[in-house]
Amino acid sequence: EEFITMIVRAGDFPTTGVFCDFKDVDRNAWYYVYVASGYSNGLMTGVDKEYMGIGSNITRQDMAVLCKRAYKDKLVHKRDYKPFADESDIMDYAEDAVKELYCASVINGIDKNNFSPRATATRAQSAVMLNNLFLK
Repeated sequence: EEFITMIVRAGDFPTTGVFCDFKDVDRNAWYYVYVASGYSNGLMTGVDKEYMGIGSNITRQDMAVLCKRAYKDKLVHKRDYKPFADESDIMDYAEDAVKELYCASVINGIDKNNFSPRATATRAQSAVMLNNLFLK
């Protein structure tokens, strides 16, 4: 809920006339309009058809998927892809997002060789990714 809120705000996605019916999303919660906007605008689908995953930490690969969906065709290729040593750990659904965001200089690895796709994203990593996506 926190990361989708930051993407919706940074990307200036609409928060009126939006809806979602995930069982774990309270319509009176502070984050409802942001989750509903993310869902209505095709940025996120939830952990399954019934649940968004409220209270769960976001992984680095999931953060990449949300960013790619938010920026769609506006990514500019700035460098060639250099495979990460832990590339085989990236889930199939996130591979394209990680590669495209890397080539657009939006994301880097945790160190010179690894992306750590299943690691919990930190607030600092989230801020850097959003800055690189929306402000550069």
